[in-house]
Amino acid sequence: MHTYTSETQNRHMLPAGVKDIAFVGSESASLSNICTYGIQAEWLARMLTKRIQEPSDLLKTQEIDMFKTWKRGWMPKTGSRAGMIMAHWIHYHDSLLRDMGEPHRRFGMNWLAEIFHPYDARAYKGLVGSN
Repeated sequence: MHTYTSETQNRHMLPAGVKDIAFVGSESASLSNICTYGIQAEWLARMLTKRIQEPSDLLKTQEIDMFKTWKRGWMPKTGSRAGMIMAHWIHYHDSLLRDMGEPHRRFGMNWLAEIFHPYDARAYKGLVGSN
């Protein structure tokens, strides 16, 4: 029996080599879980409605291997390491936003806000369920 963790899932949602299954909110822990799960759900909805293309199994596997190597290189070994995106949750959100063709800089041209304003759910207002 195979155990599915985010170390075996592309974008913490899609297992490589398995069709017709996705995990939203079960394999990621961030500083803003509800926001992360909302963005994941929007990303998945867009993929299922063909507004973004599902990655190939090769691309899924490459990304999974890259993140596995990266996380194992600096994160302590724990049972939750695979799903932990605490320290890089904004980067993770940015990846999903870029996949969807959405601006990942949520404060527009205001570079000071991009650098100093805390990111929270308000930064993603209008994204989930808007299309």
